[in-house]
Amino acid sequence: AVKPGLFATKVSDGSIRYQNDTEESVSMAFGMDIDAQYNLGPATGVRQLFFLIGGHLSFPSVEFDEESLGSPQPFTWGLHAGILKRMYLSGQHSLTFEAKGGLRYFCVSTTVTHPFRDETWYLINNTAGGQINLGYDFATSANVNFGFTAGMKFYGNSDVWTVTDVDGDDVFLIDDPYYPFPEIDLSGVTFGIYLHYSPPSLAFDPIDMVKGMMGS
Repeated sequence: AVKPGLFATKVSDGSIRYQNDTEESVSMAFGMDIDAQYNLGPATGVRQLFFLIGGHLSFPSVEFDEESLGSPQPFTWGLHAGILKRMYLSGQHSLTFEAKGGLRYFCVSTTVTHPFRDETWYLINNTAGGQINLGYDFATSANVNFGFTAGMKFYGNSDVWTVTDVDGDDVFLIDDPYYPFPEIDLSGVTFGIYLHYSPPSLAFDPIDMVKGMMGS
């Protein structure tokens, strides 16, 4: 399933490299979730219950001090898993409920100028949380569904940052109590559309495969 939409993102005032180089901003970041779904109905006896696993990518709008950080384009990416329940109203129309949890990483890069060379740093804010969505679904064919969705994200404020160079080595930055790192809050509303394609069948049943590996 491909789910383009808007995702609330808040960034507080803070200091990444220099004092107060990040300004408070609130934006609805454009991005998308891409999920794969597996029907749990045969295994659970619950019709139209799906396990989902997927990823997220979005591009928030953030104000930086151009003299210290330039004008980088931050992005948020992550991984998640959860469940989706579809409840048919009639014919091709249904409502959906989705609950998922996962990790999110707010990322920005900046070029650091040294006396004899320039170096790129990657600054990453780390957080974990969850999300619930409600949606309306229309089956355009036996294998294709189109719909609308709206929900809430629950990730909370995070001031947990890691900084690495291009080689993946950690860069040590002091989190000054008087000029702390900015907090990233990925909680808030989200809404968008989605397009879901269901292949006729898999060449194997993952649940049967796992049972076989466990000897049951």
